[in-house]
This record gives sequence, structure tokens and C-alpha cells, in this order.
Amino acid sequence: MAISLLNFTGIVSNSGWTDVSLVTSSDNLRASDGAADDTFIIGIEDSPGDFSSLNTVLLRVEALVVGTVSRDKTLKVDLLDSSDTQLETFTTGVIGATDSTFVSSAFTRSDSAAVIDGYRLRVTVLEGGGMPDSATVNIDLLELEIDYDLPPNQIIQRQFQFRQDDDTEADATNIGAKNSDQLLQPDTNYRIRIGIDNPGGSANPADNFPFDSARTVARMRIWLRTARLVSWFSAPILPT
Repeated sequence: MAISLLNFTGIVSNSGWTDVSLVTSSDNLRASDGAADDTFIIGIEDSPGDFSSLNTVLLRVEALVVGTVSRDKTLKVDLLDSSDTQLETFTTGVIGATDSTFVSSAFTRSDSAAVIDGYRLRVTVLEGGGMPDSATVNIDLLELEIDYDLPPNQIIQRQFQFRQDDDTEADATNIGAKNSDQLLQPDTNYRIRIGIDNPGGSANPADNFPFDSARTVARMRIWLRTARLVSWFSAPILPT
């Protein structure tokens, strides 16, 4: 499972707002001048390269109000698909004069990478009752958080090397060629190095990998943590 934040990539449409492109990060550079019913739609980043399947999405917006407020201001944030069909919606609490971050509940979704690649966010200013005012909404940050699964890992043993138990990890003596069978003497300690590769799309969690020699000369368990590169690990083999 992984988390990724999908941010602004471009303006699809805008009615009434200024500097919509500044909603990319929480840096006090803001989309501004949002009055009642003003709306914009933005495109957001594609699904991550290691995406496998979607679990949930969260909508997040950071905003404040500028000016004297007589009518409470909120924002309605809609998750849209590439055809502007509303998939999910979220309305913030009342926005104040200092930056506040509003986060939706987690929406359970199973959209494919192709659907995620077409996601858009639509934002509309809503007003409560009361005397009209000239206060406007500024947005510092607007983003979508997705919780998704990684592709299955693929743990493969690429190579092995028998070694004498005679020196440090770096300087111990190799026995024969890499990936070759060796005759091991009884009542003697040996070492073996095993190359583990994960060509899959995700890092493998820490795991236990059992190892048994073909002739039951030795028995051991090796605790490994593998990423996407070949990694070497050593452990002594004790006669049984």
C-alpha cells in the first residue's frame, strides 16, 4: 500500500478567480478573489508509475477569507472524471481569516489508472445567509491524496557463492565459481552468499526465506530486505 499526492497540472476552466495556478503548494501564494458561485476546474497529475489498484481518495484544501465577512464562506470541492462527471463531493467548514486546512473523509474507490489520469478538481465558493459583503476566498493549496496498492513484487534468487569461514565479509575466500555446486566437508563451517533480485514494481517487505541444501548438508534461515536491486546477504552454514 502507498500514498501519493496529486497536484495541479493546468487550468481547465475558470470563472471569477485570479491566479488559479498558484494552488500547487502551501507557500502563501494563492488563487484569490473567489466570490459567491465563482468556480474553477483544474487538471491534476496522473496516477503514479507504480500504481496497481486504487483503495481510497481524499480531497484537501487550504484556504482563508480576505475582507469583512457578513456571510459565512465555504468551498465545495468536487472530484470529476475526464468528462466532468462528478465522482465525489466535499464541502469545507466555514473559512476564517487565517489559513485553515480542510480534509474530506476517505472515499472508497476502485478506479483504474486510466480513470485517475483523467481526474479533475472543481471548486465553487458557497455563501451562507446574512447581509451581502465583499469578502473573498483565497486558496493556498488544493490537492488529491490517493491510497493505492503496488504491483506484486517478484523475489528471484539470481546467484549464489560458497565461501570459506575465514575472514571478514569483504575478504573471505570464495570456494569455486559463482553459481556452482561444491563438496562441503563435515564438521566445518562455511558461508554462502545469495543474490536476491526484485524486478517487480514494488519493494519487498522484510521476510524470512528458508534455505535447504540439496543434500541436507546444511540448514539455515536468512532474514532479507530486498528492494529493486540485487542485494547480497551472508550467513554461516553449520553442519548438521
